[in-house]
Amino acid sequence: MGFAKCCAFIVDDESLIAFQLDDIVKSLGVHAVTMSKSGSALETLKQAEGCFQLAIVDIRNAGEFSADLLQEISRQQLPVVLTTTDDEFETEFLADRSLRQVVVRKPYDSEDIRRAVRELSLEPDARIGEHLTQSPTRALAAPALDRVKHRGT
Repeated sequence: MGFAKCCAFIVDDESLIAFQLDDIVKSLGVHAVTMSKSGSALETLKQAEGCFQLAIVDIRNAGEFSADLLQEISRQQLPVVLTTTDDEFETEFLADRSLRQVVVRKPYDSEDIRRAVRELSLEPDARIGEHLTQSPTRALAAPALDRVKHRGT
């Protein structure tokens, strides 16, 4: 099934990086909600439960490990791209092993993110976002996503 009806949830405390990630996933045909503050991101993720099919999260948001956010992502069973500058040992033991995840080390380029998103797709060759506009899930999620967009970050 892939991410044919996908909306991504992006969290990075560096606004410029968050917007670049937004552009990258949109180039794959995936809608995105982008946040730069971990606390408001956690609240948004809880309020919009069921709206997202993918998360892209900086493991350290404003220098702090994003444990609460990752717990909620795990609870909602969202596949996640974890971005980090941390060394491999720390990342392996901090990241929740029950998550479907791909770790991408900083600095990365747009192709690294595209590859990670495709790797998390249930069908590796699926065109991500192919049927996004016709998706009944997207239509049902639209009111919740509109509330999220109007609240800001």
